[in-house]
Amino acid sequence: MRLAMLIMGCVLSACSPRVVEAPKAPGVSLVIKVDGSVPEQSRVTIDDEVLGALDFVAEHGVRVPAGTHRMTVTAPGYLPFDRAFQATGKRVVVNVSLRQSPE
Repeated sequence: MRLAMLIMGCVLSACSPRVVEAPKAPGVSLVIKVDGSVPEQSRVTIDDEVLGALDFVAEHGVRVPAGTHRMTVTAPGYLPFDRAFQATGKRVVVNVSLRQSPE
């Protein structure tokens, strides 16, 4: 069954790394903190569903159902960031740090 993701509005912090406040809507919220700059053409995928650009997803947050999920962030010239996380009904924060590929 395809995972339905809702992109939600959030409030950004003015400091770096980018910090997104958890939305107040019911459900489980995924908050992405980005360490460093966001590469162009970066893409966020959760449970094999492409959500969009990393900067957009980090800015808006994502609501996910309770359970185990896998988030992957890719960008040309960077090593993939892949992380499993457990959504338990509370805010989940994932720190994303992309490293340039050695070649």
